[in-house]
Amino acid sequence: MRLKEIADIVGGKLVGEDKEVLGFSIDSRKIRKGECFIAIRGSKHDGHDFLEEVKRKGGAGAIVSRKVDVSLPQVIVEDTVDALKCLAKHKRKSFKGKVIGVTGSAGKTTTKELIHFVLSHFGRAEKTEGNMNSKVGLPLCILNMDTEADYWVLEHGASAVGDVKELAEITKPSVGVVTAIGEEHLETFGDLEGVIRGNLEISSFMGSGDALIVPVNIKDRVKGDFRVITFGRGGDVEASDITISFEGTRFSLMGKDAFVPVVSIGIVDNVLASACVLKALGMKVTDIISLLKDFKGVSGRMRIIKGKGYYVIDDSYNSNPLSLKNALTTLSLFPYKKVAILGDMLELGNFSEKLHREAGIFIANLDIDEVIFYGKEMRYAWEEAIKKHKSAKYTETKADILAEVDKMDKRGTVFLVKGSRGMAMEEIVNYLVREE
Repeated sequence: MRLKEIADIVGGKLVGEDKEVLGFSIDSRKIRKGECFIAIRGSKHDGHDFLEEVKRKGGAGAIVSRKVDVSLPQVIVEDTVDALKCLAKHKRKSFKGKVIGVTGSAGKTTTKELIHFVLSHFGRAEKTEGNMNSKVGLPLCILNMDTEADYWVLEHGASAVGDVKELAEITKPSVGVVTAIGEEHLETFGDLEGVIRGNLEISSFMGSGDALIVPVNIKDRVKGDFRVITFGRGGDVEASDITISFEGTRFSLMGKDAFVPVVSIGIVDNVLASACVLKALGMKVTDIISLLKDFKGVSGRMRIIKGKGYYVIDDSYNSNPLSLKNALTTLSLFPYKKVAILGDMLELGNFSEKLHREAGIFIANLDIDEVIFYGKEMRYAWEEAIKKHKSAKYTETKADILAEVDKMDKRGTVFLVKGSRGMAMEEIVNYLVREE
C-alpha cells in the first residue's frame, strides 16, 4: 500500500512524496522504518508533536489532522482516529479467511490466546496482541495483520453499551464468542442488563452463515439469523469432574480426559468456548484435547510462581466480581494453607459497595485460611468477612500488606494476589517472589 492509496481510501490529501508503506504505528518510540505513523491526540500527548522523531527513524509518512512543519510526507484528514477505522474496514474487506471475534466480562484475553493457539495447528492464524482491544488498538492491529492468513482472532473490549457494536462494524466476525457475563464497568454499562446487551453486540453484523458462541445461561437472550452454540453445564459443549493441582487443571470434556497446564477454574470455560470455535468451523470439538497440554496461559492471569517452600498465584492483571469468584474458588481447592491478598475491584460505580460486600460474604464461606483486604472499597468486603469470624485483616497501604506477609511462616502456603489494574497488585507479587 502506498501513501496516495491511503489518502484515497480515507478521503484525505497527500502532501509530499508518495511512498510505499510497510506497516502502521501510533507510537513514535516504536515506529520502524517504512511504517506510516498515525498522529492521535490523546489526553496526555498529541501525536502531531512527534513527527520529527518519526522522520528520524525512517517512517514512510504520517496521517495527520493538521499539516506539521516537518519534511515528512503527510496525509491530511479531518480526524485521524476515523481515518484509522476507515483503513481497518478497508483491510477487513480484503481478508477472505475466518474472523473470530472474542468479547465477554472475564477471560477474553486467555480465550483469545487459546483460540489462536489451537487454530495455529489447523492453518495460519493471526491475533490481536496483548490487550489491544480498544477503539484504537483493535483497528491498528488489523492494519498490521496478514490477509493471507486463514484466521484472525480479534479481542473486542467494552466499557459501555455500543462499544462492541462499533468494533464489530469494523471486524465483521464470522464466529462470535462471548466468554462470560458478570458485573464489570458498571460505571458506564449501568447494570448487569447493560453488560449482557453490550457483549451480545458481537453478533450485530452476523448472518445466516455465521455462528455465535455463548454461555448456556444467556442463550435465551440471543436474537439473530445465525447459528448459536452454547457451552457450560447443559450446553452443546460441557465439562465435568474438574480437579486442580499446581501442575494445572484436569477435567472431562465431552466424556474424554483433558488437561491444561493453567491453574484456574475459569480456564475450563475458556477451553469450552475455544472448543465451540472448532465446532463452528466444522471440526471435532475433542480435537482440542491433544493440544491443551502445550498451552502456556497468560502472564498476570492465574500464573503459578514457586517461592521458597510456598506458592504464589499471580492474578494481578485485573479484577471484577466474576473473575474474583473464579480465583477464590480455585484457591480454596488446594490442600495447603491458603492466603488471599485482595485489592479493590474498580469501575463498579454505584454498585461498588454492594458487590464488595457480596465478595466478603462469598469469601467467608470458602475454605481459605486468611484474607488481607486492601483499598477503600475492600473495606466493605472485610466488614462482611469478619461478621462470619473469618480470619481477615484490612489495610489501606501496601506497606501494611508487606508487614503482614513478613510476619507469616510462609512454608506450605498458597498465596493468591488479585486486584484491578489500577491497584498495581503486581507489586505484592514481586515482593512475595523476591530472592530471600
